[in-house]
Amino acid sequence: MCIKHIHEWLVEEVMKSGWINKRSKNCSGIGNWTNWSKIWLILKPDRLEFYEKPPVEKGRSFKKGQILIDKNLMMETVPDYRSFFKKLSGCFMITDALAIYEFGETDGEGPDWFHCLEEVMDSYKINITLVQKMLKERQRRREVAKNTIPVSASDIDIDIRADVLEATTKDVVNGQVNPTVKDQPLSRRTGWQFAKKNYEVPEHVLKKGEDKLKAVFMKVDTNGNGWIDPTEFSTFLKGLGLTLTEKEINLVYNTIDKDRSGRISFQEFEEYFMRNVLDEQETGERTTALRAAFMEADRDGSGTLDFKEFTEYYWEKKRNARLDKLMAGFSKLNKKDGDTITFADFENLFAQSGVSMDPPASSGTQSPKVDVIDLLDKELKEEYDEAAAGELEEYIRDRWEKFASFRRLGASGEAVMTGKDNMVADIVPGEYSLKDIALFSDLPPIVPKYTAVKGVRWVSSGVPGKSGELLFPADFNYVIAVDLATNERLRYYGCSFADAQQVKVSLLYRHGIQDFTYENQYLEDYVEDRGPGIEVHQFSHLDCPLHEDAGVFVIGKFVGEDEIHLTAFEVPVRHTVYAPAGTIHSNDYLKGTWRTMLSDEAEIDHVYLMKKKENGEMENFKFRFE
Repeated sequence: MCIKHIHEWLVEEVMKSGWINKRSKNCSGIGNWTNWSKIWLILKPDRLEFYEKPPVEKGRSFKKGQILIDKNLMMETVPDYRSFFKKLSGCFMITDALAIYEFGETDGEGPDWFHCLEEVMDSYKINITLVQKMLKERQRRREVAKNTIPVSASDIDIDIRADVLEATTKDVVNGQVNPTVKDQPLSRRTGWQFAKKNYEVPEHVLKKGEDKLKAVFMKVDTNGNGWIDPTEFSTFLKGLGLTLTEKEINLVYNTIDKDRSGRISFQEFEEYFMRNVLDEQETGERTTALRAAFMEADRDGSGTLDFKEFTEYYWEKKRNARLDKLMAGFSKLNKKDGDTITFADFENLFAQSGVSMDPPASSGTQSPKVDVIDLLDKELKEEYDEAAAGELEEYIRDRWEKFASFRRLGASGEAVMTGKDNMVADIVPGEYSLKDIALFSDLPPIVPKYTAVKGVRWVSSGVPGKSGELLFPADFNYVIAVDLATNERLRYYGCSFADAQQVKVSLLYRHGIQDFTYENQYLEDYVEDRGPGIEVHQFSHLDCPLHEDAGVFVIGKFVGEDEIHLTAFEVPVRHTVYAPAGTIHSNDYLKGTWRTMLSDEAEIDHVYLMKKKENGEMENFKFRFE
């Protein structure tokens, strides 16, 4: 049983599973709750999955839906549900782009579900899975233990899970549960539940760690161009008082320089630092022996092995080595342009599963010198520990002084252009996702122009294919604010440009994509004749104008029970708006050809725009735009 649960937790990434009651309604707040239904709920690092019954190896259990965990997900506890027929406790509510979901337990496990979800969502914010966070915390605690630094109760609580996970390999002996642990609850023996107390590394602490690493990097990058060249690297090592041979320096340099460009980027330096310096995994004698073997094979001292060096050395140690295996092993590693492999490649060859090659034995003559490389990692760790974020701040201020103190004078002698006192960011050379450097988190969110109308009531018809009514107050002047669609403005309504928000989306229905052309008379001859309206449905939309002068795409949302916010967006040509299920919108005011994704597997809740006339009668109207 322990093996089964550990496999689910580590391999299938099932954080928690069990029966729970669920109901839902449209995320716009329109419509009634569905009836309560009992489902089998599975929590994974990035999603909640609904099943009609527990999935098993034999038989079938149909997946009824899922909730993707992302930064827009909202969760809160709600009062216990009580009715004549049903009593639920530990209730909580989740709101995403699709719907509002309420969950409740009949056996008192609701709070555990809520805390597990909180921990998964907290992990998502710092882009690390719970298992990774647990192992990193375990690693940190080993370092704390070495330095005898006091720890808090929350640290101990987290470490218990790591100890439990570590102990499970000893919990089953000859197929029987070890008697010393069999009386413990299963959750304690498998690490199945999570601590009630949230643990999250604050964002400013993470940034401080990055700043400290940049401070170490800048000490090596003496010319400040954002790259470490071989001369700078060699000078830095000498400054540490380490006496490395040229061969040893080349070995380390080429291990860090993964893309073999002849210069080390900050990203490469960071990867090496995290793996070899901050990683608490003991390399031990095996890595030391492999380094010695690599250096012995590297006869020209370049820090890399070509195929000739690799095969000659291997044949010297293992005469029975087959050439086809050597060629296959070398070619599997040599994925970069060129004909050489680094020590990291050499080490990976013997760490990969499925490689039937034993590491060759070294003559051992180089082992004492290889210890210097371990000293280098320790020296780098000391540099990191002693580095202060203020060092980097001062360095950046000096590095970009001409921009920070920038002043451009006009003909009158007055300053007409100035630079901000402090730089917004310092970006070192490397490869980045544009959103990582262009989505400025320090800036407040942008709210689009919108028209707020109070006293609005949405009345669905309840009959498939028949429209209801959206009742506006008598003093509404028909005018909707117009704004240019941008990703930031669309986000106010839970929408985005599909080419800017590269995240996974959940489509519960089969969708089709088609080009629809709205002729010039579409609004007058069809919409006004049928009656202008607005709609919401449980399938997602993609809407992309293929030509200029494409009209406006109206999007709205309810704020409270009777207040609606509406914006008429002008969408730039060939920009695709993603409107998730549950988005209030109208296509009545589009022009030209639009490429649209839609579905026929869910009902459309369409309502006519209605308001009272002066004589008290109701009239259908169309929006005007300003």
